Formats: sequence, C-alpha cells, structure tokens
Amino acid sequence: MKITRYRFDQEFKQVNLEEFLKDFFNNSVVRSSLGTAAAGLSTAVKDIKFTILNTSVSSMDFFDPLKKYGILGENNYIKKYMEEYVDTIEVADKLRYHFYYP
Repeated sequence: MKITRYRFDQEFKQVNLEEFLKDFFNNSVVRSSLGTAAAGLSTAVKDIKFTILNTSVSSMDFFDPLKKYGILGENNYIKKYMEEYVDTIEVADKLRYHFYYP
C-alpha cells in the first residue's frame, strides 16, 4: 500500500469538478506517482466517473463506532500502539491499525 499526498493551491470551484479530475489524472507528476496503478492509463483520461460524497455530519453519533470498537480510551483519546512501519506507513495507534488491518 502506498499513500501519496497532492497539494492544490488554487481556487477550487465544484462546478468544474469533472474537468479538475481529468486534469488531475492526466498530470504527468500524478501519473508517474501512481506507478503500476497508472499502467493501464496509456492514453489521456477523456471520461471519468465519480460520486460526490456527503461531507457534512450533523450528529456526534458519527464517532460512536470509535468507542464501540475500542479505538478510544476512557479519556476519549485514540489508543496508541508501539510504533510499527508497514509498507512505509507508520501504524502507531489503534485507528491506523484498523484502517490497515480491517
């Protein structure tokens, strides 16, 4: 597993989302960072499917599973683990552990 971060430092308008995504996946830096995942993209991306996700949470119940699965301690802090690296990803707390080992 490889995690890569990208930074976009211009004004973003959701109206142009499809064009933004095409430009992103056609960018030479992005394509080279995707490695084997981009191997099937030998030509430019001309069409893209995407779903806009709901990014608003109106209730703190959203975080209840963190307690249910023992990720949070009594003081509501994320429980820590001994630092471990798996495929260059630091897994040093219970939340990251659950993402990496579902």
